[in-house]
Amino acid sequence: MASLPMIRASLISAVVTEMAKAGCDPAPLLRRYGFSGATLSNPYALVALHRFVGFCEDAALQTGDEALGLKVGQTVSSGQQGPAGFIFSASRTVGEALRRYVRLMAAWQDAAHTGVVAFGPGAQAYIYRITDERIRARRQDAELTLSIVFQQLKSVLGRDWRPLAVHFEHPAPHDLKAYRKIFGSLPSFGEPINRLVITQSDLASKLTPQDHSLWPFIERHLGDLSKERQTYLSIRAQVDNAIVNRMGLGDVGLPTISADLGLSVRSLQRRLDEEGVTFTGLLRAARRRVAEASLRKPKARVSDVAQALGYADSAVLTRAFRRWTGKTPRRFAKPRP
Repeated sequence: MASLPMIRASLISAVVTEMAKAGCDPAPLLRRYGFSGATLSNPYALVALHRFVGFCEDAALQTGDEALGLKVGQTVSSGQQGPAGFIFSASRTVGEALRRYVRLMAAWQDAAHTGVVAFGPGAQAYIYRITDERIRARRQDAELTLSIVFQQLKSVLGRDWRPLAVHFEHPAPHDLKAYRKIFGSLPSFGEPINRLVITQSDLASKLTPQDHSLWPFIERHLGDLSKERQTYLSIRAQVDNAIVNRMGLGDVGLPTISADLGLSVRSLQRRLDEEGVTFTGLLRAARRRVAEASLRKPKARVSDVAQALGYADSAVLTRAFRRWTGKTPRRFAKPRP
């Protein structure tokens, strides 16, 4: 079975709308990436993640607007977000809504490391990063994602609300005006992961659910979406996605991952055995892949990478990394002359 990372097509129409506003005909680009009218009209349609990301990058080039992803994120409606558009109206606090949003992302998109994690005293960070290292040019996707989340938070915390910090993994562009206009300050670039840093007090802010009873239905819907993903992903790819989604956010042991996939431990082990792989091997490979990619970032900190991988401290990561590569993380990350 194919294991190509996929994403729902709900945001393609928002990019198309922004292209039209810029006076560009989106039709040739849509044809190049194989997106039909049926794809645009069905937000649940599955498209290859690398095609969606490539489409966003080329749309920015075609419009001549390198801040296209940021701008699209500010215009995305609740309807274009699918079930995500209802999460804040069905939650009791901002933090609860954001954690539910993370759960939705896991069912909406493959190959994404996303979560809400501790970030210094009195703060947490919403994090997002594509984990498929074959997708290298992905600035527009990162900026689109953080812009959407930022807009959602502003809708409940007030139009003047600003995060403590905004981090992007890509290098700083030449023109920074759009960032200052949208976020109210300049982000930090070249970071190990894309982040919105939010105070604990903001996350604890009470919401008035318009219909709290919506969440059980959304949760059931997430389960249906996850089952649908299992029809096109190999069990190896499903486990890899589940590991990466949980990495740094909690336990990534076999019982937890089995539960995430709706399987018993014995059933998961049997299916992995049928594909000739082991859970331990997949966990080790995922950690090494994410560690190497993270350490290549210009501002990578070993302590941050250790936390992202779910290790207790930097020493545990150093021992594991030396077994994998024969080098320490710092030596691996050191720029070559």
